[in-house]
Amino acid sequence: MPEISEDGTQTSVATITLWEPPHRLVMVWQINAQWKPDLEMKSEVDVRFTADGPNATLVELLHHKFETMGAEPGTSMRNDVDRGWPGLIDRFAQEAERGNT
Repeated sequence: MPEISEDGTQTSVATITLWEPPHRLVMVWQINAQWKPDLEMKSEVDVRFTADGPNATLVELLHHKFETMGAEPGTSMRNDVDRGWPGLIDRFAQEAERGNT
């Protein structure tokens, strides 16, 4: 999956390893502890979508395998994403709800 910069430059930052719409997406996230693209990095993001009634979906996100970065960089990245993912999930929920109106 490419990231697109403001100047239009595309950089690969993830590789989808499992695609099971509409239930699951798994990708290898290739960003280092300095938040730069790095194809040697192999942390994994696993997102699951489960129906929770007729008008709701439970979204579960697990970001793991930080040990591929080494002890200190892996701990740093885990701390960063532990603070970052909740805000992104909230934004996703807001956009999903807005799409239903």
